[in-house]
Amino acid sequence: MKTKNIIPDEFIGKFENWIFGCDICQDVCPWNIKFAEETFLNEFKNIENKIISFTEIKDMENRQFKSKFEGSPILRAKLKGLKRNSEFLQKEE
Repeated sequence: MKTKNIIPDEFIGKFENWIFGCDICQDVCPWNIKFAEETFLNEFKNIENKIISFTEIKDMENRQFKSKFEGSPILRAKLKGLKRNSEFLQKEE
């Protein structure tokens, strides 16, 4: 029985340091490859406030998570999912 709360160990070494997948989906999307154009909107260029360490994720509370990632698709993962993914990635180290 599979559950979205558990990542099978068979995926160890296959996450390539990704704890959330929307960026890679955008990179490999055939539509984007063919038609996407670089944006000139500053709101989409500033990703520095989205950089986060494993320790910061581990210690983060839901209120901080919602504030840091407001307006980001990372909110769909929820803090619980981000913590699960970051813990799984640490198995690779």
